[in-house]
Amino acid sequence: SYSLCEGGYCTISGLAYGIDEAAHRGNLAGSIGVLPHGLSVPQTSRMERLCGDILDSGGLLLSPFHPAQRATRWGYLQRNRIIAWLASCSAVVEAQESSGTLNTARHTVEAKRPLWVVPWDPLHISGSACLHLMTMGAFPIYSLKHWRLSWGIPSLLNVPQSLDEICERSFLTKSELKAALYLAQ
Repeated sequence: SYSLCEGGYCTISGLAYGIDEAAHRGNLAGSIGVLPHGLSVPQTSRMERLCGDILDSGGLLLSPFHPAQRATRWGYLQRNRIIAWLASCSAVVEAQESSGTLNTARHTVEAKRPLWVVPWDPLHISGSACLHLMTMGAFPIYSLKHWRLSWGIPSLLNVPQSLDEICERSFLTKSELKAALYLAQ
C-alpha cells in the first residue's frame, strides 16, 4: 500500500486482521483507521500496537461511537459506511459472499465512487464475491500498473517532475507513460 499511497493518497480501512492490517502497515502515516467501537474499548495487543503505530506515525483513528461503546454487528456496518463515504474509491482484495466487505462495496456504489476488485479463482471461497462484484460493474485490478494508470497519472502530474520520476512512481515504463499521456490529450 505504500507504493500506491506515496502520491498523497491515504489508506482508509477498518483495522481488521489480514488485508486491512497489511494496508495500514504499508502506509502508517497516511492511514485512517475507522473503529467499530468506542476509542477507549480494550483491544487485542496486536490491534493495540497497530493503532499505536498509526497514531505515532501521524495517522488518524476515528470512531463515531461513545468512547466506551463495545463493538456490535451494527457498529461494524456503520464503520463500513463511514469508510466508503470517506474514501475517493474502494479496493476489494478479497471478499466472501456474506462479508462486511460487500457492505462497504454497496456503500461505495451508493456514494458514486469507483469500486475496484482483485479478480479471484471463482472456486476459492476468499474471493467468491470479487467476481460477483465485477459482474455488477466493479473495475478489475489486473496489475499495479493498470490500477495506477487508471487514477495515478493526473495526481503525479500535479507537481513538476521528470519523465523518469513519473515512471518510477507510477510503475510504468517510459513507452507506457508516453502512450498514456498521448491518449490523455
